[in-house]
Amino acid sequence: MKCLRQIATLVSLGFAAPASAESCQTLEDLHAGQTARELAGIVRDCVAQERNENAIEMFWAYSNFSLFDQQRVWDESAHVAVQELHVWIFSGYSFDTINALKAVIARLREPNSAFLAETCKAVAKAGPPDYRPTYMITRGLMPRKSDDDWLTEGFDADAAWQKALVEINGCPEGTL
Repeated sequence: MKCLRQIATLVSLGFAAPASAESCQTLEDLHAGQTARELAGIVRDCVAQERNENAIEMFWAYSNFSLFDQQRVWDESAHVAVQELHVWIFSGYSFDTINALKAVIARLREPNSAFLAETCKAVAKAGPPDYRPTYMITRGLMPRKSDDDWLTEGFDADAAWQKALVEINGCPEGTL
C-alpha cells in the first residue's frame, strides 16, 4: 500500500509519463534540451520495450543531467525531485526485469569498461543541459522573488558538467 501511495504521489507531481509517452531513444538522439524529467520517461519506455542497454544508457544521461541541475538550482529543497524521479523510474518492475537491468549496470561499472567510455562520450557530447529545470524549480520550498532567481549565484556550467560526469559519476578523465 505504501508503494502505491508513493506512485500516486509521483503521478500527482507530474512524474507519470504523459499520454503520448516518450519513446525509447538511443544516445544518438540525446540533446542538451531534453530535461532530466523527459529522460526519466524515456528510461521507463526503454524498460517497457525490454531495451535494457538503451534504458541504462539513458538513465546514465538522466543521472548526469539531474546532477547538473542540482548544482545550478540553489534551493536544495528542490533537489528532492531527483529522488522522486529515481523512485518513479525503478518502481513496479518484476524481479527478472530488475535483474536484467542490474546485469547491464554491472557491464557499465566494469573497470576500464568500453561501454562506460562510449556512454560517457555520448552524454558529454550532448551536454551540458541548456533547458530551464522547471521540474526541479517548482519542487523547491524556499521563497522566491522572481521567476529567474533559481540559478545558483556564480554558477559555472563547464565546471558543473565536469563534476557531474567525471567526479560524481566516474566517467574517465578526458571524457569532455
